Amino acid sequence: MFKYSFICDYSEGAHPSVAQALMDLSFEQNSGYNYDKHCAHAAEMVRDLIKRPDADVYFMPGGTPTNTISIAGSLKSFEAVIAPSTGHIEIHETGAIEATGHKIISVDNCPDGKLTADIIRRVVGGFEDEHTVVRKMVFLTNPTESGSIYYKD
Repeated sequence: MFKYSFICDYSEGAHPSVAQALMDLSFEQNSGYNYDKHCAHAAEMVRDLIKRPDADVYFMPGGTPTNTISIAGSLKSFEAVIAPSTGHIEIHETGAIEATGHKIISVDNCPDGKLTADIIRRVVGGFEDEHTVVRKMVFLTNPTESGSIYYKD
């Protein structure tokens, strides 16, 4: 039985089946950077799953570049992302989001590190005018940094 800590994704080892797969392939030569047969196969699986054979699929080396690119690519220069003050982009990504020119609206007192619909409404409501950054995106992780889980209800 594994004991997991959600404090940081880099503090955990790999699942035994993942570690074994890495060991099995450790002496196989691959070009990397999304150009090897394993990435090509994984990309094809993603295209099949989303039913988009024409989709471009790119793999990122970790969560910070993935969050940075997806947030920067989704928001306009005057738009911001809302996140719990304990959210990963706020406490673990050392300014990566802000480096793209986008503000993080950090929210304190989120129960179990989760944003609720009421909290989001409070943060969004009544703040937008021509002098204020537009709250346009909500950042959620499941599980949260504290290990709590979002449910549909």
